[in-house]
Amino acid sequence: MATTPENRVKAAIKKWLRDQGIFYWSAAAGPFSTHGISDILALHNGVLYALEVKAPGKSNNATPHQRRFIAAVQAAGGQGAVVDTLDAVKELFHASCSTQKESDSLKT
Repeated sequence: MATTPENRVKAAIKKWLRDQGIFYWSAAAGPFSTHGISDILALHNGVLYALEVKAPGKSNNATPHQRRFIAAVQAAGGQGAVVDTLDAVKELFHASCSTQKESDSLKT
């Protein structure tokens, strides 16, 4: 697989999620998958996170289907965002922790 800027961001996010012990997966896109499904889905403390990953500086490039998928996850009580850096993911996870103890459990 070619190492594109977006793939480098995805790899950094996946490494951080693994280091945190957070369960995550990437769904294969295709004709039978949900339109706009996010690149990375994760479960942490019972909350579903939908992470649509873009190359640095390209976070405004999400498609309407991708934005609708994130909105659906949020409407169901999950968290979702279009992210273009690992720091954006860390901020999302820390901001959504319901207690300081949960936030402190996340390594930087």
